[in-house]
Amino acid sequence: MSAQQIRLNKERLETLLKVNLDSRQYFFSKADESVLDWLWTNGFLDLFKEAPDASDSYSYRTPEISYLVKVAPKAPEKVAEIILNENLSTTADKFRPELIDQILRICEVLPQPQLAQVIPKIHKQEWTKLMEKYNRWGFEYEKIFKVLIAANDYTTILLLADSVLAIRSREEVGNKDLRFGSVNPFYFNELSYTRVFEFLANVPEDKLEETLSLVSSIINKIVLLGGESEEGQVFPVQESFYLFDVDFFSLELDSKKPLSYRDNVLELMAVIKTLVDRLIGGNCSDSVSVRNFYVKYVQPLPESRAMWRLKLYVLSLCPRVFVSELRSAFFKLFEVEKYYDIMSDTEYEKALGKAFYTLSTEDKELYVNQVITYFTRKAKENPDEPWHTGHGSELLTMIQSHLTDTQRAKVTSAGFTFISNYEPSPSVGEVRGGTVYTRGPITQDEYDVLTLSDVAQKLRSEWAPKQLRETYKNDDFLNPRNAEGAGDLIRNGAVNRLQDYVNNAHLFFDRDVLDSHYTYSYFRGIEEAIKNNRQLAQVIDWAPLISTCLAIVKSGTEDSFQTGSRERESGDSWLAGWDGVHSAIGDVMQMLLKEENGTLPVDFSTHRDSLLEIITYLLTFKDPIPADEELETATSKTSSGGEPQKVTDPFTMAINSARGRAFQAFVYFIYPDGKHFDKEADVRIADDVKGVYERTLDAEDTRAIMFMFGHYLPQFYFRDTAWVHTQLPKIFPSAPERYHLYLAAWEGFLTNNLYREMFTDSFLAELYIRGVGDTKIEKTRRYFREPDEGIATHIALAFIYYDDARFENPLFKLFWEEGTLEQRKEFVGFIGKSIISGGDPKVDEYLKKNPAVRKLLKTLWDWLLETQTEPAIFREFGFWSSLKKDLFDTAWLAERIRETLEKTNGVFDWDYGLSQISADLSLSAPEDMLKVTKLFFIDGGIKAGHHRHPYFVDPEWFDVFKNLLQNPTTKAGTIDLIDELVREGGSPFWGLKTLVKKHNR
Repeated sequence: MSAQQIRLNKERLETLLKVNLDSRQYFFSKADESVLDWLWTNGFLDLFKEAPDASDSYSYRTPEISYLVKVAPKAPEKVAEIILNENLSTTADKFRPELIDQILRICEVLPQPQLAQVIPKIHKQEWTKLMEKYNRWGFEYEKIFKVLIAANDYTTILLLADSVLAIRSREEVGNKDLRFGSVNPFYFNELSYTRVFEFLANVPEDKLEETLSLVSSIINKIVLLGGESEEGQVFPVQESFYLFDVDFFSLELDSKKPLSYRDNVLELMAVIKTLVDRLIGGNCSDSVSVRNFYVKYVQPLPESRAMWRLKLYVLSLCPRVFVSELRSAFFKLFEVEKYYDIMSDTEYEKALGKAFYTLSTEDKELYVNQVITYFTRKAKENPDEPWHTGHGSELLTMIQSHLTDTQRAKVTSAGFTFISNYEPSPSVGEVRGGTVYTRGPITQDEYDVLTLSDVAQKLRSEWAPKQLRETYKNDDFLNPRNAEGAGDLIRNGAVNRLQDYVNNAHLFFDRDVLDSHYTYSYFRGIEEAIKNNRQLAQVIDWAPLISTCLAIVKSGTEDSFQTGSRERESGDSWLAGWDGVHSAIGDVMQMLLKEENGTLPVDFSTHRDSLLEIITYLLTFKDPIPADEELETATSKTSSGGEPQKVTDPFTMAINSARGRAFQAFVYFIYPDGKHFDKEADVRIADDVKGVYERTLDAEDTRAIMFMFGHYLPQFYFRDTAWVHTQLPKIFPSAPERYHLYLAAWEGFLTNNLYREMFTDSFLAELYIRGVGDTKIEKTRRYFREPDEGIATHIALAFIYYDDARFENPLFKLFWEEGTLEQRKEFVGFIGKSIISGGDPKVDEYLKKNPAVRKLLKTLWDWLLETQTEPAIFREFGFWSSLKKDLFDTAWLAERIRETLEKTNGVFDWDYGLSQISADLSLSAPEDMLKVTKLFFIDGGIKAGHHRHPYFVDPEWFDVFKNLLQNPTTKAGTIDLIDELVREGGSPFWGLKTLVKKHNR
């Protein structure tokens, strides 16, 4: 029945649908979106409004609901209108679980405007609660969240999150004990699959407060499920979930599947921590707003032990803002009998260690005295409990650095001790694994107020890596204090006192005493400081830093630095050796020499010779070395798709090496250095620079740096072409034993844009000739750009852009006569992808201004059809199947596609383009397109073992069949083709029978 027939036969349809379930299923499987409104209006979907016999089970075979799911993508507005109907069976008094289930599936495909209408209903009618007994995975919620995020609709996101995170009432929980995680406070069982916690933690800045308000209200409800504590307890609200193994200072979101319902609560707490870090911890300078956020969303949380710990963490984020609150919190310890609840977790001690400095001198003295008095009394009252003095010692250890000598003496004389290497840990331990987060021996704030001379002294003594390993050997292995953390302090400190760092550069290099990792961290900090504040960098006097670099040059020249990776010591994550130092210096040189808006951070004329001396030295440093590039000894390998490991490509190797970074700095150097030459001069590069280039090239024996010579050849070529000609035999050596170096340089050269002057240069032309047909290849390494692809791209670009590089050009002829099959495939593929189907505006503008290229492309296609025979070449023509740039007439294109598919037996390596234009071609060239369609589906599909589905893969082909059936010249052949497809291809093609029936009427 057509839509019109359905509308005219309401009574007949009512009778039909009453026959049996099969008749209903068949009808709704055939009905499309065009009759949705009529079916709804005429009562054929009233099942959506009817209460089921029982709401405690699914009815999986409901054709009406399946129909609604089917038409939702095509009629989202009408479907949303139906969902929003107030009589739908989605309320507590009558709900059909399968209807809610499938509406949620529908929501996955609804656009944001409709979702914004539906989510409030989900929230208001508490669908999460209604569906609690059905163990849902939650994948549909993840998809809904993603749609809303893409539309930036965080108002609806938060409403949906509130629905997903709905909490049971105290009455529903009853007398069950939630604390051990065996009872779910949420109605939703599989929260991890919704990714709701991840989405909430990553809301944009303007939604932080609203999100914190939401999650605070949720945790408030969860905490209150614990009920009142027994009389005499420190906190009036009993714990709802035990979190004794948690440290709020290190708590983070964890994407792994929760082991218990307690883990979901823990994830919610991690979201709250993340939000307060962003909203409060990131805005300490705005004391009014920070205090307001705390008072509104954190302070009102129930008085339970876990919430007490959370509040301590939040207060510690901005100690100077919450001075009075922190004082009250610290002294609360002495107001209770059961001090264990106050301080036994990490948060009290860590907050104390972080914020004790905010107390007045009098309060510091008072606190020390009260600790001594309180814990001495506890020890005397309980002589069989020796740990009380130890707990007092732990507190005093946390504030040790803030005590006067007199106070320290008082502590020790009272019988307390300062515990070496003490670090607070959760009251209940756990077996853990995870990411290691290193720390310095002090905080960044404490570091930033130290003089650099004090820093230098500490780096050589108490902060030396070996001493740090010994001092903090008992640290949490996931959060150790070590040399890497100390290096981070150095690196991060540069940005706020750059001139001071530069003036004291000499303090950060002492080959015999100072660890190389700290020298590395210093230079890395300088690089980042320049990058982050170019304006400041331009007013810095860089002379002291350059002098220190020259000192390193002198030291390395007299006695070569050790190269190679350092052995990892227990307690350290990763420490840089002298390789890393030299790489970091190379990066600093790049930052100083990189022009922006015509300016440099450094006074080039003053420091020119020194900068060149530093770069020259770096270009002699033995990193990389040939062994780094051999499979057995390589320092960097990659693997993909289960294939054997290969050595990393030479460009990646270069930019991760000291000499490679120095080469990039060398290239930057020639730009400002060339400014004193006449712009029109043939030579614009200094003799001493040429000398450095030649000495480096003569000594080079790695693929990585030879790649750089090839890649950066244009920068030197255009500054002195004649001189570069003399270097080409060394850059691209011909000796068989140096083939690997030639190949790397050639690969580097081919990664460049095409320059006409270089392409037509007779010296370089020999390189292209040498590359054509070269079948040698190194199979043990990766390529940054496959040489076959590179040479094909250059020749293809020349063909398109240069009149003299076309059919009669000797190189073009050689390429098509002797080039490898892969090279010729790449040529065809590149033109299809980049010129015909690509979206580069510059290419499109060129095609508009040069209409002759249209004829050129047509001529090339015909020429290839005439001269080439390998099917692999013609399979690349998939990207030529395009009408969007008006390069080809439709009839002409249909004919060429047909001739091309005849050579490939109906296969394009990429046939999406053909599918997109197939309907247009079938109207302009029906006879060619009938042959194309048969080649595509029979030869390239069924006979080749591929089932190209006409409905779900490429629906455009459905229109092709309709057009061909409507054309008298192709109708009979199309019917024969459909008959063959149905017979040989089976069910994927059964739907084509309806077209035949329609056109045979």
